[in-house]
Amino acid sequence: RRPGCLALTCGRLRLRWFWFHLAMQVGFQCREFAIISELKGWYWEVITAHVSIWLAIVVVGWECWRFSAVRKMDRSTKAVDQVLDMLLLPVNYGFFCGLCVRILKLQPDSQMRSMVSALIESADIWEAWALWSVLELFVRVVEVVSSRDPRRQQDSEYREAMNAFKLLSLQGVKAWVFILTATISVNVLMKGVVAVLAPTMCFWMYRECVPCEEWYHKHISLAAQSVIFILCSFALVFVFTFERVFEEYLHGIQPFWKFWGVKGVVSVTYFQWLVISYGFGWDEDEVYLKHCLLCSIEMPLLSVLHASCAYPSRGPWLAVLLDTARGTRK
Repeated sequence: RRPGCLALTCGRLRLRWFWFHLAMQVGFQCREFAIISELKGWYWEVITAHVSIWLAIVVVGWECWRFSAVRKMDRSTKAVDQVLDMLLLPVNYGFFCGLCVRILKLQPDSQMRSMVSALIESADIWEAWALWSVLELFVRVVEVVSSRDPRRQQDSEYREAMNAFKLLSLQGVKAWVFILTATISVNVLMKGVVAVLAPTMCFWMYRECVPCEEWYHKHISLAAQSVIFILCSFALVFVFTFERVFEEYLHGIQPFWKFWGVKGVVSVTYFQWLVISYGFGWDEDEVYLKHCLLCSIEMPLLSVLHASCAYPSRGPWLAVLLDTARGTRK
């Protein structure tokens, strides 16, 4: 029986999802170009951010093209998709950073200004998702390679301890992803929907003469950011420890630059923010502008690091990855 039209369409969408995603980002960038041109706001900060994102799109697009040749509709598909999650990170993160630069430089008095913090935090969602996706991929590699190790096949205690640690590492990162996503979603809802459509709702509910945006910042935001920072730190610890504990099983996929890239992305975005916020005495607008501009510049550099060192589309690491993705545990 031949598959129906819907099944064929869904299959092709699944096969090409990364191209749709990249095309969407190209469309967003074209829209940004039109808005900036209309506002006549081609300041050097805006130009730098805009050009940086286009450079990231070019590098990531080239990598997606090369990985599409090895992405087959079999058991290895998910493994390649998890690599693509990380490869697309610079484009997604860079878009939000460039958007914030445009708002802060050209529209500082508009309603969009109140959304800047929520926008830059929204970029963290893909960052966390990419970290989860890659760690899940590495867990799969460790499971398959360790099952082929004759030294460990009869060592039940070691395998139980190993499975417990893998589960702990993965669940720790998942907790960070879910709480981060929930917190940022509430932040976007409060600043982008409630503050605009129902600005007096918080006064009606809590009898406090403050707008919902201020109420959220006072009662929820600071505590939520503290929890997220702690979970982010734990996630980094899990990634560090996972790499050290299972180094011999990850050797085939050349993990150094992959883990370095993951740890670098999370560390730089968080600790760079702390340094800029408290190290120079700038006001809030200047802090956000400098942070977003630096992140925009860093994204094409990150995409080059991915393409050249961490996830090159050719090399023995990819053969090992595809083999473990198709393999079964013994």
